[in-house]
Amino acid sequence: MQNYKNHLRFYPAHHFVFYPIVTALFAFALWQGFTDEVSSKVWFFAAVLVFIIGWVSFMLRQHYGMTLQNRVVILEMRLRYFVLTNQRLE
Repeated sequence: MQNYKNHLRFYPAHHFVFYPIVTALFAFALWQGFTDEVSSKVWFFAAVLVFIIGWVSFMLRQHYGMTLQNRVVILEMRLRYFVLTNQRLE
């Protein structure tokens, strides 16, 4: 049976290394953008870039999970078809 406890997974490289670094870089770039009057546009541009990198990495992670889930569903459907009909579903 699936519940929240056995469904929750952390990928340490993403959750505990990459995302904290991206968050810190984003906060630093925003802070520099508000405090540095000379090159504030550069720092805001850097903040936008860091945000986009973090967002794209999050969306790719979601996409990989959905692709894997689709493969598992198709394999399960093929197995059930084979069990019921004793023929391969191709």
